[in-house]
Amino acid sequence: MTYKKNASLKNLYHLSGPFYAALLCCALWISFLSSFVMADSIATECSSAATPIHDIQGMTPRSSRVNQIHTVHGIVTADFSKHDQLEGYYIQSALSEQDQDNRSSEGIFIHRKNFPRQLSVGDLISARGKVVEFHGSTRIQLTRPPIICSSNHLIIPTVLKLPNSAEALEALEGMLVELPQTLTITDNTAFEKWATLTLGLQRQFFATSTNTRSTQDSIRHPDSELIDTIILDHNSHTAFPSHSTSRVESPEHLLPKNDHFQDNPLLRTGNQINSLQGILDYQYGQYRLYPLKMPTFNPTNPRPSPPSKSAGTQIRLVSFNLKNYFNGPQFPTSRGVHSAGEFEIQQLKTVAALSALNADIIGLQELENDGYEAQSAIQTLTEALSLKGIRYHYIRPTTLRLGSDRIAVGILYRADKLTPMSRSAHSNSDRLNSSASAPKLSPHNRVPMTQSFQLSGSEYRFTVSVNHFKSKAGCPSKHSKLLDQDHGMGCWNSTRNRAAKQLSKWLINNIAPRDQPIFILADLNSYPHESPLKSFADAQFEDLLQPRVAPQQNYSYVHRSKPGRLDYVLLYSAPPHETDLQTTNIRVNRVGIWHINADEITPPNRAAPKADHWIASSDHDPVFVDFEFLNPLNL
Repeated sequence: MTYKKNASLKNLYHLSGPFYAALLCCALWISFLSSFVMADSIATECSSAATPIHDIQGMTPRSSRVNQIHTVHGIVTADFSKHDQLEGYYIQSALSEQDQDNRSSEGIFIHRKNFPRQLSVGDLISARGKVVEFHGSTRIQLTRPPIICSSNHLIIPTVLKLPNSAEALEALEGMLVELPQTLTITDNTAFEKWATLTLGLQRQFFATSTNTRSTQDSIRHPDSELIDTIILDHNSHTAFPSHSTSRVESPEHLLPKNDHFQDNPLLRTGNQINSLQGILDYQYGQYRLYPLKMPTFNPTNPRPSPPSKSAGTQIRLVSFNLKNYFNGPQFPTSRGVHSAGEFEIQQLKTVAALSALNADIIGLQELENDGYEAQSAIQTLTEALSLKGIRYHYIRPTTLRLGSDRIAVGILYRADKLTPMSRSAHSNSDRLNSSASAPKLSPHNRVPMTQSFQLSGSEYRFTVSVNHFKSKAGCPSKHSKLLDQDHGMGCWNSTRNRAAKQLSKWLINNIAPRDQPIFILADLNSYPHESPLKSFADAQFEDLLQPRVAPQQNYSYVHRSKPGRLDYVLLYSAPPHETDLQTTNIRVNRVGIWHINADEITPPNRAAPKADHWIASSDHDPVFVDFEFLNPLNL
């Protein structure tokens, strides 16, 4: 008699009579015996002696049992076993198995390796594998499939508060914790690539950006034992998770649901988070929390509206670092975006920001230094603004390029309102009002551009000098004399300080300040309490923002979780003993920092659903000043 190969034993019984009935009975008996033996094996495995998790974790960052094979028992507290997650489980000792010594952890990560097994939170399992260290985290790498001993167990989270010592945090590695405190997002730089946020008790400003006593004391007396920040991770080691087609599909994951998650206003630095619960671990040099439920985001630092001009304002000045505005035509460019499509997005967002600011003069930094002809970056930007109905002209020097750096400064102005006086001063070969050569600043600073203007239909005049000083990056050596780490001013500070003195001296001696106000619009790459700003102050150049902006809002850039101000509007104020009308000739009506960039996630291509929106148009916030003239000066 023939039959299909996949016919069941039950079908064979009906088709073939007593012989196959006997065969079915034997199969069932064997299955019963196998189940009994397996059950007995599981019972034996689960009741056999195991190495306590706290013994494997030990009381030091690195386990003393690395490369040894051990069996551990524990309750599953988190399932991150998917391929685009951490590929494993966190387990924690049952209360009866803990040693009650708070110096060692009762939790550990089980890397499933090539032994996938469906486990559930609350399962008590037996796992055998090799002890390894993974970027600072102790884990068990399975050498056989884990065994489920029983289910529906409960682990109560351990309460963790910041700040705390490294020893206390190490003793909680791999354990389920909850943080009762409200924490602040202090850094979101890594969110685009790794979907991580840095959280702290509060924002910590750069010490040289503020002169508060607490900040200065922390510089003089650092407490290196206490850790006050933690990384909120999204339970995956996958880079650029927003680009992945197999994203984590659990309701607890950190990523918002939309495809363009970097546009989420809740992820701005300065916003707060609470209801944190998850697994604490240490990897890549930082303690991090893998959340097991979606935390609560509080928009304590909401996105601001465009700043309106105050009543009576005649002139608005803006300084804006555009973050490498390079228009190609070949992409990728040396410092800008990678494609024509990315540049289109960058330009839309830049134009949106500049349009909303509604300035009369814009001092620009980080323009591509490619001249002033039809295909140049500044011409492209001017045309793009014109299409939005805002007609700017730009100052065109007599040279083909402004210095030899890949980036340059530039000046846009409203030609319907302002008239340039003479030609700009921008290098040693050019003169302003035929008075003297413009300054050639210390090497590494970008060439400045200085221009005087007259308000149309009036006798009111003023001068702006746009500058971009050398950044703190790229120090030749950690032992270099260019470093000034003792005072927190970073590399190249002496170069920036020399530039401040040279620029001040030249402007005062050659622009005739008794005839017109002098403004400096700049990214100085210096914080308000560093020596370049002191040199400007000694030369009677007043930082207009410092006394007028609230301390917690006085920043334009965030670097390594710390906000600070690098962008300035300075105004020359003649010494009191001089007979000088300049100090009373204008009234400053409003100054401000428009926080649209420094707090935001700024992906490399600035992609966002609202590509024509100003949010994340750069990495610096624009700064502005509104002023009006009171009396004409003696011209």
